[in-house]
Amino acid sequence: MITMKKRAPGLSKCILPALLAALATPVHALQVTGDVIDLGGTFEYRFSVVNDDPISDLLIVTIDDAPPGEMLIADTLMAPAGFLTNYDSGLGLIDFIADSALSFPSGVTGLFTFQSASPLTQNFTSYTALDLFVNEYPGTVDAQLVQAVSLPSVIALLGLGLGIFAVRAARAGKPASPDQLLNA
Repeated sequence: MITMKKRAPGLSKCILPALLAALATPVHALQVTGDVIDLGGTFEYRFSVVNDDPISDLLIVTIDDAPPGEMLIADTLMAPAGFLTNYDSGLGLIDFIADSALSFPSGVTGLFTFQSASPLTQNFTSYTALDLFVNEYPGTVDAQLVQAVSLPSVIALLGLGLGIFAVRAARAGKPASPDQLLNA
């Protein structure tokens, strides 16, 4: 016969209420993610709205800390098909506005793009989302700086690679034709 002993009778009294409270608290997996590309003096921002635990009536996502009065943002602000964007240059707010169905769908919606002279560390770090019932969902933008590949380095690597193929063909005792270099 197997018997079980109670080891910590007070532990179950603590765990059960905590578990019930965790189940009752709504958790929404809403994120604003993005890549930032340094264009040499300006930056291109590419943001997506991720609505994983879908807030079915999510209407608007606002980047709270855009630089005020920057016309480059206003001139380059773009939204994916069916969505709208707005830049309030007086308050420094960028709005991503839901599609004609009045909600952001489940999953990833993007890309919302614009350019700015402001680097990522100074602005574009927080957002506030609103649903149909004016519930707020604040958060931090998850963006990373992505380095663009410069053209001179690509040409240098391509030249180095073709040179290596030419040396390999010469060592084999055959003259290398351009077709052989590309098909090697």
